[in-house]
Amino acid sequence: MEIKISNTKLKKNKIKKYILITVISILILIIFFSSFYYYIVTKYDDKIYSDCKDVPSCKVALVFGAGYRKGGVLFAVLQDRVEKAVELYKLGKVQKLLMSGDNPIKSYNEPVAMRNEAIKLGVKPDDIRLDFAGKRTYYSCYRIKNIWLQNEIVLVSQEYHLPRALYICNELGINAYGVISDRRPYVNHEFYKIREIPAILLTWVEINVTQPLPRFLGKAEDIMQSEPPSDQD
Repeated sequence: MEIKISNTKLKKNKIKKYILITVISILILIIFFSSFYYYIVTKYDDKIYSDCKDVPSCKVALVFGAGYRKGGVLFAVLQDRVEKAVELYKLGKVQKLLMSGDNPIKSYNEPVAMRNEAIKLGVKPDDIRLDFAGKRTYYSCYRIKNIWLQNEIVLVSQEYHLPRALYICNELGINAYGVISDRRPYVNHEFYKIREIPAILLTWVEINVTQPLPRFLGKAEDIMQSEPPSDQD
């Protein structure tokens, strides 16, 4: 009888030990990732601008895709990105606009929709380039240096997205600046801000561990010397 009691106590102690180790491990991970998240969202404060007039001049501005409706009508988030990029262009802060988005099927083409809107707003077609393989922020940033051969870039996006994009570019050896394109309240804006937390953690893994290559690479060409593309990738 005494042996049974001792065995039971031993099992309980082991369970308590495992629970304690698990809790401590989780707390350490939470502290680590929280610290890293804070580090990323504050590290590039001095490289993020709200006024286009203050943005350092670069050859190219990268505009990230964010979806559009039937008929080529850009979602509000993307419309504001394109308008901000056009403002940079008209101020002479950049010479070319690179529209980077998704083009999974022939009938859905973000870069072309973005280009069409930029042309409506007064950008010369010859000063627009299209990146059809920008399905993710990481891919768009990777391709800036390795496909478009640029070491300096202005990123155009919403404030919540810029820290991660800047982190990726600068870790990949690209001197990047960000300009905030927020012009209005957005539907599901809080959701996208929360989504940035796991996205930033995934980015850390990609930059420091997995270092994946984009699924589509293509031929490298200097964006300043390349020819304006057709609507097809």
